[in-house]
Amino acid sequence: MSDNKKVNLNAGHRERMRQRYIANGLNGFQPHEVLELLLFYAKPRCDTNKVAHELIHRFHTIAGVMNADIQDLCEIDGIGMNTAIFLRLFPDVFKAYQMSKNSNKINFKRKKDLKAYLANLYIGSVKEQAYVLCFDTNSQIICVEPVGRGTSTTSSLEIRSIVEIALRNRSDSIVLVHNHPDGNPNPSSADVFATNSLIKALNLLQIELLDHFIVGNSVTSMREIGRIMD
Repeated sequence: MSDNKKVNLNAGHRERMRQRYIANGLNGFQPHEVLELLLFYAKPRCDTNKVAHELIHRFHTIAGVMNADIQDLCEIDGIGMNTAIFLRLFPDVFKAYQMSKNSNKINFKRKKDLKAYLANLYIGSVKEQAYVLCFDTNSQIICVEPVGRGTSTTSSLEIRSIVEIALRNRSDSIVLVHNHPDGNPNPSSADVFATNSLIKALNLLQIELLDHFIVGNSVTSMREIGRIMD
C-alpha cells in the first residue's frame, strides 16, 4: 500500500472515531480505543491503534497507563517523552478539575463534601502523601499543603512541619489526611500513635487537630471511629 493510501485510510479512521465520540461520548469504547483517541492529539501521523494495544498489554488498564512512570511509558515503541508526559497529565488535570469544582464547598462541618474533596486529592497517587488542611474560625478552608514524603508503603508525620504550616497560616485548627495506596482505609497502630503525639504537640500551641482522615478505597475519619484521644 502506498504512503498516500495509508495516510488517507488513517485519516478516515480517525475521523470516524472522532464522530463516534461526538455522538456518544466514550460509551462503547474499549480501553485501547480510549487511549487511541487520546493519542490522536499527541501523535498526528502514527498508527495509534497499535500503540494503544501495546500500552494496555504492558500496563493492563487505562489507570495503569496514566499512573505509569514516564520512563516506563517511553519504553513502549512509538511513545516519546512528549507523549508520555501527555498521558501522565490526565490524572493531574482531572484532579485539578475536581478540586477546583469542589473548593468552594469545603467546610469542616460539611463532612460529606470534605470527604469527597479528600478523595479527589489523591487521584492518581501511587505513593503515601500527607497533607495539612488549615481552617479559619468559621470552619472554612484556608489552604492545603503537603507535608512529608512517602514511599509506596509508608509516610512519616513530621510534627514540626505540620506545626509550622499551621502557624504560618495563622490557623487555630487543622485537619490531617494521608492515603494508604493498598486501599485499606483503616488506621494502623503507627497512625494512631503518631496522631496522638501530634495532638500533644499542637495542644501546647492551642492549635486543635479537628480530625485525621485516611484515604483508601473509602475515606475514614479517625475521630468518628474513636481513634483520636483529646
